[in-house]
Amino acid sequence: MSDELEQFRTPALKNSLLAVAWFEGQGAEAGKRIPPRKMQMLLYIAQALYAAVNGCRLLMPSVFVASAMGPQDPNLYDILENAGDLPKPKDLEPRAEACLTLVWRRFGGMGVDELDNFIAHDGVMEEARQTATGAILPLPALADAYRRSMIEPAQAEQAARAKAGQVIENTPIPEPIPEQEGLPENVPRMTMGGKPVKRWAPKRRVY
Repeated sequence: MSDELEQFRTPALKNSLLAVAWFEGQGAEAGKRIPPRKMQMLLYIAQALYAAVNGCRLLMPSVFVASAMGPQDPNLYDILENAGDLPKPKDLEPRAEACLTLVWRRFGGMGVDELDNFIAHDGVMEEARQTATGAILPLPALADAYRRSMIEPAQAEQAARAKAGQVIENTPIPEPIPEQEGLPENVPRMTMGGKPVKRWAPKRRVY
């Protein structure tokens, strides 16, 4: 795809409220209320992570800016503060829903302070916050940062597990020691490791 066509790619979700509603649904199922600041952080991470694995494509039509309270989409601020009826998040693009699911599983249980600390070390947020409050957080920089911090380490771990699994698969598995039946009473039974199994006997009662 040419650079000209890349500029006109549509977001995976037609509006950002679909992502808000999806997270709200997960929170309701877990019996948790998601405060506006935390919601903004979850949306920000989802946007960055989706862009990281989908060629810098937007998950939703949101632009995040750096603020003292963390990343924010200013267009959602009043909506999140006074959330009413939200659109039902149905028929989501599978890759978009998979991204939202990953973000919720990884970050949904975190508190605001923990999320803020994570985002402050993502390599983009803190630099932008120090440059100018309200500075737009560029999507290519977010995609690159989350690709390096989350995607590439996960891929490396997956490759290492696959390699280890291949080694284990090619290693002969020792045959189990057959159960020893019909032995005399004075010959102890053996465990799989070759150690004798002590016969259990009740402890002598002391009066």
